[in-house]
Amino acid sequence: MDLVRGGELFSKIAKGRLREDVARVYFQQLISAIDFCHSRDVYHRDLKPENLLLDEDGKLKVLSSNRL
Repeated sequence: MDLVRGGELFSKIAKGRLREDVARVYFQQLISAIDFCHSRDVYHRDLKPENLLLDEDGKLKVLSSNRL
């Protein structure tokens, strides 16, 4: 698992509306991540801003809610 220091996407949204270009980049990253998971028959079932983290470079990371 990666160490993600950018915080939750929820924190950015809570501060106010995102610029359209920024929101579009996050959305495209999210769709790519979901597509990657679905292509491997993995389904998240709990996607929400609190489960979407950002690294130092602003790249979106999907937090897994699976328990082993």
